Order: sequence, then structure tokens, then C-alpha cells
Amino acid sequence: MPTHAFSVERVAAIRTMWRGELDAARDAFRGLLTASEERGEDEAVQILLTQMCELELRAGRWDEVLRLTGEMTNVTLYQGGAISDPRWGAAVAAGRGDVAATERFAAAAEEQAGDAEMLRWPRFEIGRSRGLAALLAGDSAAAVGHLLPVWEHLRRAGFADPGAFPLAPDLVEALVATGDPDRARQVLDALAGTEDHPWAAASALRARGHLAAAAGDDPVPHLTAAASAYADLGFAFDRARCLALAGAALRARRRVRDAREALESAVAAFRGLGSPGWEAWAAAELARLGGRRAGSGLTDAELQVARLVARGRRNKEVAAELFVSESTVEATLTRIYAKLGVRGRAELAARLGSDEAPAGHGAP
Repeated sequence: MPTHAFSVERVAAIRTMWRGELDAARDAFRGLLTASEERGEDEAVQILLTQMCELELRAGRWDEVLRLTGEMTNVTLYQGGAISDPRWGAAVAAGRGDVAATERFAAAAEEQAGDAEMLRWPRFEIGRSRGLAALLAGDSAAAVGHLLPVWEHLRRAGFADPGAFPLAPDLVEALVATGDPDRARQVLDALAGTEDHPWAAASALRARGHLAAAAGDDPVPHLTAAASAYADLGFAFDRARCLALAGAALRARRRVRDAREALESAVAAFRGLGSPGWEAWAAAELARLGGRRAGSGLTDAELQVARLVARGRRNKEVAAELFVSESTVEATLTRIYAKLGVRGRAELAARLGSDEAPAGHGAP
């Protein structure tokens, strides 16, 4: 009987993950993992745990990635231990926004990565983690140095599916920031030329936003559409980044009210993901807005809930948009009412509407 490590079902699950259909891929991997454990297929278990880590990194579920790597220690090591190694620590550190820890884990992972010709994929993942951390640190040239060689190798090797190694939108951001829009457009063309591919479509929107900004055009429609598309797919980290980028662009256009909304959403999203470094980045953009803040005394997270409720969102809708539970929304709303001295949604909407009357530059 063939092992699940080399089954058609595993290949199908991988393709589904590459397309960005995370819920379906997660269910498929879990089913294969259970079957492999029941049959005692240690190699298959190791491989499936690895691919589940890849999936949860895409989703921004850092704690789940670490839990899965802990499970790897309970099975036979595969390929000399190259699968369960510090590269996962580097990826999680980059997602949390800890630049120093990313480099520390990446250096340790590189030492354990084995033969560079035989085990390219771990090294590609190390490069992606370093590239993401470099973007957060504001070192776009370093990000290009880490990301571009991986992209070029994958294209030469015939990996036509850009979701196989999802670094294209980060590379576009880095290339635009370093003054190389022509090469950035080539990456965008690869994304846009991939038919019927939800992740590529969302990432092409983000890439268009970066290129629009470089050309002096408005990137906000592209970035907000990308944020919505990523949210639909379950890419919570990418959604938060697009919201922060949109907020920064809105601030530059003096659309203060809209900028505050986008940036507060990004801050809340990064906090919910457990990404303090990225939260600080979004909060720094928010702080640059200055001026009076509606809902004095509310935390950023409370203010985000308050604004969504004031716009008529139900608790279930607020929970889905902010990636929290309904009970969290209910508890937050109780605190908001107490702090603002209001008795319900109508009073809350009236209070925020009064506090947010634009002064000078208003929302168009």
C-alpha cells in the first residue's frame, strides 16, 4: 500500500494550499495526517506536519506553527532533521515582527539546512523570513537581496504557480521601494497571468497598489480590495498589512478620518495575531495623524469595535471582521458603554458621529 507521503491526495492538498484555499487545505492535511498516524507512517507524518506549518504561516497563526513543530519531535526525523529546525522559529519571529530574533533563528537554521543543492526549500524559507524582517526594518535593499534570488530560481525551475512560495507581493514592495518598478511589473505580470487562482488575484491587487503609489497614483482602492480578498481567504496577516499600507497612503493624502479607521483596524488586527513588531509599525503610522481622537479613553481595540458597531454591524459581523470571538465583542462593547456613558448602539453612533466631525481635511 503506498504511503500517504506520496499520495495523489497530498498533491491535491498542496495545490489547494498554493491557491490560497486554506480551510479546504487544512481539512485535507488533517485527514491525511490522521490516516498516516494510524498506519504508523512516520515519514508521512513528518512531511504532513511540515506542510501544515507552511499553511498556518500563510494564515498568520504563529502559535499553531509552534505547536506543530513541537509535534515533530515525536516522530522519526526526516532528511537528517532538516524539516524540524530553527527555520520555523525564524518564520514565526518575522511574523511577530521581531527582527533580531528572525536573524538569530535564521542563522541557526542555515547551519542546519544540510546540502544546499539537495535541500533548497528550507533555504528559500530562511530567505523569505529575512526578507520580511528587512521590510519591517525599512531596509528594502536587503529585502530584495533575500527575496529576488528565490523568485528567480523558482521561475527558472519552472514553478509557474506563484503560490508555491508566496513571496511575490513582498518582492514587489521591496523592488518598488528600491526604485525598480520595471522588475516589479514583471512579478505582477506573473501574478496577474495566473488564471483562477484566488491568492494570486489578491496578491496582484496588493502589487498594483505598490506600483500605483510609485507612479503617483492612488494605491488605496487596490490595497483595500486586497485586504478584503485576503480576509475572505483567511490570510489575516496579509490583510492587516494591506490595511496598514492603505492607512499610510490615506494619511499622505490627508484623508485623516479614513486613515485613522484603516490604521486602527491594522493595529487591532496585528494585536490579535500576536505580532507586536508589526503592531508597533502600524501604531507609529497612526501616531503621525495627531489631532483629536474620537471616543476619548477607549483603547485602540475598543475604538475599532465601537466604530464598527456604530456603523450598524452586528456583533457576529464585528467578530468576523476583527478575527475575534463574539463573546470578546460583547465584553468589549460592555466596557465601551461604561467608558462613554452611553446606553446602547444608537447613543454610541450619535456619540462617535459627533466626536468625529471633520476639521480641516475631511473624508471625501
